[in-house]
Amino acid sequence: AAVNLYYDNVNRLQTTQYGATVTGTVNADSATFTNVTGTLQTAAQANITSVGNLTALRVDGEIDARGGITDGGGNLVLQSSSGKAINLKNHSDHKVIRVTNGGVAELFHSDIKKLETTAYGVTVTGTMNADSATITGDVSAGTFTGSGANLTNLPAGQLTDTIDSARI
Repeated sequence: AAVNLYYDNVNRLQTTQYGATVTGTVNADSATFTNVTGTLQTAAQANITSVGNLTALRVDGEIDARGGITDGGGNLVLQSSSGKAINLKNHSDHKVIRVTNGGVAELFHSDIKKLETTAYGVTVTGTMNADSATITGDVSAGTFTGSGANLTNLPAGQLTDTIDSARI
C-alpha cells in the first residue's frame, strides 16, 4: 500500500511499487538517482559520475559554477551514443560547432555554416583570408584577384582579353 507524506495539505512524497515519487525539491548531502525522468539539477559539485541513464551525460572531472567542464587531467570526450549529431552552442543558443555521426565537422559564425569537412577536404562558404597558402591539386574559381605575377603553366589557348606582353 502506498504511503503519502503531506506538507501544508500538498502531497510531497508518495511511495510506489518502484520506490518513491517526490514532488518539489530534494535537499540532501549526497544521493544516488537511477532512471531519472524530467530534469535533474545539481549545485556545482566535483566527482559527478553520471546524470540520467549514463548516456545523457558523464563527467569525470568537475562542473564549475559557471557551467564549465574541466577534464580532471585527461582528454575531454563528448560522444553521442545515439548516432545523432553533437552541437556546441554559445550563450545566445547559436550553433558554433556541429559534429555528425558520419564524421562531418561544421564550424558556424552567427549560426551560419562557414566551414564543413568532407571526404576530400573542406568546403568554405564565404571569403577565406590567409597570409599564405600552399595548395596542391587543381584550383577552380569564378574569378581570381591579384597581380598574377607568379602564375606558371598557363595554357595559352585559354587566355583571353588583352595581353600587354608575352614571351613566345
